[in-house]
Amino acid sequence: MSTCFTREQKEMLKQKGVYPYEYMDGFDKLEKASLPPKSKFFSKLNNADISDADYERAQNVWNVFGMKTMRDYHDLYLKTDVLLLADVMKNFRKVCKTNYGLDPMWYYTAPGLAWDAALKLTEVELELISDPDMYLFIEKGKKRLNPL
Repeated sequence: MSTCFTREQKEMLKQKGVYPYEYMDGFDKLEKASLPPKSKFFSKLNNADISDADYERAQNVWNVFGMKTMRDYHDLYLKTDVLLLADVMKNFRKVCKTNYGLDPMWYYTAPGLAWDAALKLTEVELELISDPDMYLFIEKGKKRLNPL
């Protein structure tokens, strides 16, 4: 995110964005030339209005970034969301590589990464299952957990 915005802009975008989710129910709203009134930021999910401070922050973002339409505001909201996630993932990769010598981008799930990290850090050698009854017990358990 540091390469896309000025220092002032980055400071404004370091917190959760303010967005009128329920209000944005059609493409026509993207062409509106101003922020909707504060009442349109009501969240059914939280059953709450946004604060005066949050609405003021949304207005400041609109002005500082020179928004012309809600499409501009919408696109900035999405861009900020993606760039913040990219920054978090970049840092997470660094932490995992430093602490575990593992790159989380090579894993489909966090449990898989955690399993490899635990095996690597503890230096445990897992035994090969040679008992047929134990093998069948484990396979039966796997089938119960997998709905496919």
